[in-house]
Amino acid sequence: MYSISKYFNQFDSLDFENCDNDHKVLKRILNDFNKSLIEQIDNSDNREHQIHTALEEISYYSGSLSFMFLQNLSATAYLNKLAKESLCKLEEVRYNCGIAFAHLRNSKTFVKGLDNGENIILTGNLPWASGYMIFDYLLIGYHFNNQEYISWCKFENSKSFQISDVMQTFVASSLNTVSIKLDNFVISKSNTISIENIGTFNNLLGDSSRMPSLITGIMKRGIDLISDKYVVEKDNFSVQLMSIIENILNKNEIINTRKESLKLSQMIITFCAVSTGGKSVLINNSIQRLYRECLLFSLSGVSPNILESYSIDSINYKSSF
Repeated sequence: MYSISKYFNQFDSLDFENCDNDHKVLKRILNDFNKSLIEQIDNSDNREHQIHTALEEISYYSGSLSFMFLQNLSATAYLNKLAKESLCKLEEVRYNCGIAFAHLRNSKTFVKGLDNGENIILTGNLPWASGYMIFDYLLIGYHFNNQEYISWCKFENSKSFQISDVMQTFVASSLNTVSIKLDNFVISKSNTISIENIGTFNNLLGDSSRMPSLITGIMKRGIDLISDKYVVEKDNFSVQLMSIIENILNKNEIINTRKESLKLSQMIITFCAVSTGGKSVLINNSIQRLYRECLLFSLSGVSPNILESYSIDSINYKSSF
């Protein structure tokens, strides 16, 4: 598998600054490597390690880019469960698809389906869907026949698929995150990707297990931005970071790994900013991106058990500063 960082280094003109605030730039860069990298990951004998490496290297350059790559990677993983003949028909969908099913972590029904022969009629609201005008397709989650369904559809505005204005955010605005109102939206039963008992998705680690990989990329960039005159601090941070990376693929340690990566990233980015001085507050300073993305990735994919761990730890946590 090629190194994505070596791939990026070949192109000095890649606009990573605007990649985080301009969806057209993000889409252009993503399309350059998305399909080939996912194919290499899917064909790898060590898939989990390759996913970690790719996410870490991409987030070193851009958190928005790594987040979009992860969205498509997750969609592809679901689509790959289909029979080979069905998968061939969805070749265009596989590498151009986002996800909107995180709400399934909540037992509340956000979108309800009604049987209509060969189709399902959907009504309700999808609260979060990133990648509008970046992806052409979307995997959506809903409740139907007292089960959790995930199906694919076109990611385009219509009377029955009403896409909101792009949400205004202080981080990764290029993700073009929207909410979607489904008003008797018709979807074919043949578009179904997954059927599970209600509550199944909440018990899956899913993208939650990937977040530390994105955060380690941010931490590596932060360490590199610290001046070499703080070599002792840089070495200390690097040792702690390696300890986290060693456990990053251990599913039994994912909650603790997320917690430790969050704490260490806050320490690294804060030290990076303080040691840099006043210019670190400038909006075009790389430290600003790292600081905001650190928060973004600490929020993404948080299930109730992870939130509980965060809450308990925050009570006992003593600052290292």
